[in-house]
Amino acid sequence: AGGAESIGRHVLKLMARRAALRADVAEAERHFGCALRGLKLEEDGDVVSFSVDGCDYTILIADGYPRGCQVFSSDIAEDFELTGRILEVVSELLSRHTARRSRTVTQPSMARTDSLVGEGASALGSVFEDEGVDEEDVGDDEDEGIMSKWQWQASEDDRSVVVRADVNAARRLFGMKAVDFCATGDSCRILAHVDASAGGAISELTAGAWGIDLRSPLTLRMVSTVGEYLQGELPKLQVFQGSCHEDSRFEPEKQLLLIITNFLQQRRALAMQETSAVAAASLGWNDCVRPCPAASPSRPKRVRLDRLTAEESQDVVEARRRREESFQEALSVEGLLSQLLRYVTLRMPSLHKYCAICDEPHTSPPMIQRTVCSREICCWQYAQFGSLISDAMGVNSTAEVTDLLVCMAIRAAKSKRLELLFDPFPMLFVEGDCRPVLSSKTSGRFSQLKQVMRDVEAVREETPCSGAAWVTCSRSMEQRSALVRPMVQWISQSVRALLLPLRQAQRIPEFGTEWQYLLVSAAPEREKCFQSLKREAASTFAFHGSPPENWHSILRHGLKVASNTSLMLFGARLGAGIYLSPRSDVSSQYSSAAGVRTPAVAPGGPAQAPETRGASESAEGGARATAPSGDITGNRKVGLGRLRMLAVCEVIVDPTLKRTKSIWVAPKEEAVVTRFFLVYPGDGMPVVDLASETLLEKVRSCVESFRQRP
Repeated sequence: AGGAESIGRHVLKLMARRAALRADVAEAERHFGCALRGLKLEEDGDVVSFSVDGCDYTILIADGYPRGCQVFSSDIAEDFELTGRILEVVSELLSRHTARRSRTVTQPSMARTDSLVGEGASALGSVFEDEGVDEEDVGDDEDEGIMSKWQWQASEDDRSVVVRADVNAARRLFGMKAVDFCATGDSCRILAHVDASAGGAISELTAGAWGIDLRSPLTLRMVSTVGEYLQGELPKLQVFQGSCHEDSRFEPEKQLLLIITNFLQQRRALAMQETSAVAAASLGWNDCVRPCPAASPSRPKRVRLDRLTAEESQDVVEARRRREESFQEALSVEGLLSQLLRYVTLRMPSLHKYCAICDEPHTSPPMIQRTVCSREICCWQYAQFGSLISDAMGVNSTAEVTDLLVCMAIRAAKSKRLELLFDPFPMLFVEGDCRPVLSSKTSGRFSQLKQVMRDVEAVREETPCSGAAWVTCSRSMEQRSALVRPMVQWISQSVRALLLPLRQAQRIPEFGTEWQYLLVSAAPEREKCFQSLKREAASTFAFHGSPPENWHSILRHGLKVASNTSLMLFGARLGAGIYLSPRSDVSSQYSSAAGVRTPAVAPGGPAQAPETRGASESAEGGARATAPSGDITGNRKVGLGRLRMLAVCEVIVDPTLKRTKSIWVAPKEEAVVTRFFLVYPGDGMPVVDLASETLLEKVRSCVESFRQRP
């Protein structure tokens, strides 16, 4: 009985070894099939044979496989021993074969060089056709003198034939000038160029918000050994726009590198899973050997989600499904390089839908800005490392915009509707602590939040800095409280709308205020939907007024239909919808707390000058000097007094829009998008009527100029 059991174990061991050999031979065939002829595993399972350029190779598999494989060659008198899996042994043999042949060649021509790598490589001739491209066009200074777009050295490792096949496939799919390639020894360098607009899917407005130059292609620079490329391992990666990485101003670099890294890891995991499946199938183990769900490439291991509502959870599942569809679509094309470029093209238009740190879907509906999600681990990483780990800061980080956002947050903290307005709730960390000091799970969180906002207001008023530069004075913040600086950072970074101050030449004088901003809150897909509706029906412009504290929430969630919800403040007399008006004096009545009226100035009357303050304060504690009203745009500081805030919205004029003489109601959120944001410090504000054709045309022209190039 013992002998039978021993024989059974031996038989199973031999079967497993033969299955592993079959999988290894299949993998070698996949990688080197274009350079080899007749690669096969003999029936007895101990011999692998193939030929290259008429030279026959036989690999005798030793019992200790993958150690000690004996190799016989028709070109070599003596046999020799190599160690490694079939893929590695074949790769080494190809390398030696090419090196041996190259020693017999003097000054090889391009055609002669092609013949050195076997019949399969002759199909790659189109890769090496000279199109007259200068070497300066290849890449940055580091590559000059080393990398030539059409260079093929006769002594080059023949394993790179697979890389060249991938390059050829990518050029067929994306164009001959889309990929620059060089192999030097065992190292290969690839410069791949991708349309920065992802085939027109990214508009000029979105590109401006994300920090992408649509006039320049996106370049992926990859450096790895040929072996690493064949194994699908992570190469050294750079993503940039322009001539070199050092001069690049491509802002989503870190987020795109994360997406590329995840793709390569997921693809490698899938390849390993398929190799295991081949071995299991030969033993009839398909029903027994299955990959762990946590390691499945379709279910990559991610950080645990916080508790979500049913609606949010459905949005997250849908976003994950779309990400998986992009992965599968990328795998449908030929070659690793083509798959990578295809995946980048598919993922680029949806950068705003996924966290810039973990690449998980946002738990709330997306807006235009790229941001970090509200999961604790990502918030901690962003708070501790900032721009070192993520590039999701965006243009909202300018001093003037940050100061304006702080004003909204201060007003929200003083509101009776505090619990509704601070959603999401801040998650604040102090240096050296991996647990949040203040979060939605903190006991007495709203009392603590009020105290933090009082400290923020005190620092804002007491710091002797010019204009809005107080937001950069970390020492003053830390002296007041350890949570002031994290709070100011959270206020700036949690905004998901684009808020950009307009320069003097860009402002519309009829609005009667110097505090004019470009405001874009709609996600790119919603903007696309709006433009589609606009082609079917006309559009016009109207004001939307809301108290400053409400804007703290609107800039994080977008303009919503709040009628008959807990967010409703002024009722819904004309039905549910977004309330608008073509007259600024009507909308201004909604821009303060309920029941408070705003005095209006006659049309064309003087507007309240912006309330700014200078920084010069004597060492003896003298009075601050007042800054001129023409303070530099980007560093202006608005007064915290009687603030009025209006948005200029573009609205679709369709049958669902309810219009009276002075009040409009748009029941569909997708029919309204924000265009400009106006701030009126002080009591008075001018009466502006957007029904004026002259003003309407000026506003429309200004909007189109920003849509073309923000």
